[in-house]
Amino acid sequence: MQPTFIDNDRVMVGVGSMRVVDPGTGRERYRRAFESLTASEREIAFASFTFDPDERGSVVIIPDQISDEPTHVGEMSPGLIIDDGIEDWRKALRLAMAAISAGTVAKVVVARRVRLETQTRPEALLAQLARRHGSGFVYGVGDLVGATPELLARVSDGHLESEVLAGTAPREGTLDTEKLSAEHSYAARSAVEPLRRLLMGPPNVETGEIAHGLVKHRATRISGATEPGTTVLDALAALHPTAAVAGTPTDRAVSLIREIETSPRGAYGGPVGWFDREGNGVFAVAIRSAQFGDGLVLHAGGGLVAGSVEADELEETELKLRTVLDAFQS
Repeated sequence: MQPTFIDNDRVMVGVGSMRVVDPGTGRERYRRAFESLTASEREIAFASFTFDPDERGSVVIIPDQISDEPTHVGEMSPGLIIDDGIEDWRKALRLAMAAISAGTVAKVVVARRVRLETQTRPEALLAQLARRHGSGFVYGVGDLVGATPELLARVSDGHLESEVLAGTAPREGTLDTEKLSAEHSYAARSAVEPLRRLLMGPPNVETGEIAHGLVKHRATRISGATEPGTTVLDALAALHPTAAVAGTPTDRAVSLIREIETSPRGAYGGPVGWFDREGNGVFAVAIRSAQFGDGLVLHAGGGLVAGSVEADELEETELKLRTVLDAFQS
């Protein structure tokens, strides 16, 4: 699959020969990714980083050139769910709620893992998601394909933007509940504070909501002028993982996720996007995603805080999974 990143109306497709780089693990993976591009004679790289910084599987793809033309794709094939992931998710949720009750964490994001059997190629799913989700971000990098509403970081000529989404309800539901307010506040703080170190002055902070697919989210947009030399990869190192995809406190939440989820998340919940030699670029959060390999793996997560209700959280995963699952219905 040719690396592709669609930012609303802007289509970027890598063409020609591809240089593929493994940036390794840890926070230094972002620096190594940037150096892999600057050491080449090429202008732009695509990248997908794993959710867990200690997990291998991140990839940087450096193409010869960039095109704005979507690639020719094949037809969608049926998708058969062979593991709905509900029982494993329920066990993880109950362990997470026990940790919250014990005060180990204030919030933790638990992901449900669904496995599909399909003959669909990544290019076909990417094209279908692009047709169905005209706003937000649609991406295909390595073996990861998805459509996400969440901007992790955008750096352009010294200006930085990030948008945190946390607190989810059905489109016809309400976001004005104590539980969703608490869930979102943890996530917003986890982004605002790290970004202060990258900005020349206090960040601009705006709140609102964003609808995507069958759900809507509380949103906090953070922006400001960066310190000289700041790159989008610096923003990733400062931000990821936010409480929107991990929890609070972050280190404890990530450690708990490793313990209670039955399989590593891979690129789900990690940064996915592109960057150039000057450090400009755009990275989204790889949610509403599908990872190709031995079949197709989908994830859907939800933030748990004190007072979370299992039935409501399960419904949230169902609605989020529909972003990809519905692509197989047309």
